[in-house]
Order: sequence, then structure tokens, then C-alpha cells
Amino acid sequence: PGWGSFKRNDVLVFNFLYQMNRWDSIRMDVMQYYVKRCIALPGDTLEIRGGFYKVRGCDEQLGNYDAQQYLANLKHPEQYGIVVGTFPYDEQLGWTIREFGPLPIPKKGQIVMMNRTNCLLYRQLIGWEQKKKLRIKDGQIVLGDSV
Repeated sequence: PGWGSFKRNDVLVFNFLYQMNRWDSIRMDVMQYYVKRCIALPGDTLEIRGGFYKVRGCDEQLGNYDAQQYLANLKHPEQYGIVVGTFPYDEQLGWTIREFGPLPIPKKGQIVMMNRTNCLLYRQLIGWEQKKKLRIKDGQIVLGDSV
């Protein structure tokens, strides 16, 4: 039925989300599921360093450690068909599946300063919520037609 309380390393199952032909809409395929492990919680800052998941201020082992170790030890993951580039797919940030973040996970009521990086990270969510596109125009962050 919806969000309950969960903690790091819990297994979460939810419907597969997909984007429609519109930028401001998503749908769920009720016949397909994601099964994921919770790595970070609202208020956390997630990073991947050397292929290993890290949450600032948390010392516990997160996620599937064996899989992280395997990925960390691969010399050239691309040779095995592993896609290395990752969200938000920005050359300037250069995030990969082995070097990622920091990615702040906002919690309810938290204020997130809007800069270029945060615009890249949160623009799709903000766009869906506000029903206006969030974009970078002439170095400024713009929501809809506003400046």
C-alpha cells in the first residue's frame, strides 16, 4: 500500500516506473517489479568510492558487499558489457558506477540550494511535482518561464 518505515539494507519491492511520452508524467507497470536494497535514507549523503557504497556518518556495510568487491577489482568493466556511466550522465560531473556522488538524499522539510549539480540531480522530480520544466538557461536555474 505504500511507504512504511524502512532502514538501511532492507529489501524494498516496488512497481516498475516508466516515463510516458510526456516529460511531466510517469506510469507504473503493475506487472513488473523492482527489487532493490535500501542503501541511504532521507537526510543521508550517498557516495560510491572505489566501487563501494558509503553513507556519510555511517560505518555499517551497505548492500551486496561481494558484488561491490567484484566491481572494484575489475580493471576494465566495459570489456564485460558493464555500463560505467551513470545518472545524471553529465561529463562535467564524471560520475561512474565506481566513483559517484556525493548525492544528498533530502528529507522532509530540508532546504536544498539550487545550483547546477542539484538541478541535474533533482530536475526530473521537481518537474513532475511542479508540472514545469526545471532547466539551466544562461547559467541560471529556471522553473517554467520564470527566471
